[in-house]
Amino acid sequence: MSNLLVQNIKHTNNTSAQTIDTSGRTTAVLNNDTTYRSEGGAKTENIAQSSVKAWIQVTTNSTNQDSFNISSHADTAAGRQTISITNGFRATTTMSGAACASEVDSSSGSGNSNRYAFWIRGTTNQETYLNTGQCNDGALVDVGVSSGVMCGDLL
Repeated sequence: MSNLLVQNIKHTNNTSAQTIDTSGRTTAVLNNDTTYRSEGGAKTENIAQSSVKAWIQVTTNSTNQDSFNISSHADTAAGRQTISITNGFRATTTMSGAACASEVDSSSGSGNSNRYAFWIRGTTNQETYLNTGQCNDGALVDVGVSSGVMCGDLL
């Protein structure tokens, strides 16, 4: 077996396309038209178009459990979290999201599914609102745990 020992892979115009650090990790910059082949090998998907661009999970007291591409969030009203996105979306028509909410019973650990959550686009490309409420009367209320993902074209 042969080994190829390299530190950088470069294009002929001398721009670095891929770097391998001393621990063997590879860093590469992928263009927005980069594709990957499906597990079965029959299909290809565009990496930039098919990935989640931001996500968050927060609790009632506005504790950020975890997030990605979120710079800050605030509990701004009953049932409303204002979410600031680090790298904003291109335009209001290029962002879509899915959200969920539940009220956790601390004694049993089970969730109450009588809750809803949805995204509303904010006034800028880097702001959105995660709203939560009760299904039975439609009122916005704080819930135990809410989370959401956002997809679309980044700036």
